[in-house]
Amino acid sequence: VNYLRHGRPDSSSRSLFLKVRAPAGPVTRDVVGEAFDWWARRAGIRLPSRAGGLHSLRHSLAEHLLRQGATLKAIGDVLGHRSPESTGVYLRLKVEDLREAALPLPTPGQEERP
Repeated sequence: VNYLRHGRPDSSSRSLFLKVRAPAGPVTRDVVGEAFDWWARRAGIRLPSRAGGLHSLRHSLAEHLLRQGATLKAIGDVLGHRSPESTGVYLRLKVEDLREAALPLPTPGQEERP
């Protein structure tokens, strides 16, 4: 509300968020990506090149929601995906995660109990 009352530049644009530097206009994906990259570098955060930039936020959110017990469908809805396959790309687990989920191997000679 404060932004709308005091911070938003005067404009006839219907977009909520507007750039404050020329050229005037709506904030685009590129503007947000450049700002994110600039702040990440300034903070000394090194992102993997494969999942760098804004997509690293999507990957982090998906992983966080998964660890909190959210369903694949719920995570896909938050990310705006239409198919579970698209969401699955964001949920590839690390080897350490898989080790935590693995069952212990039976010792040779030990009988399996139901």
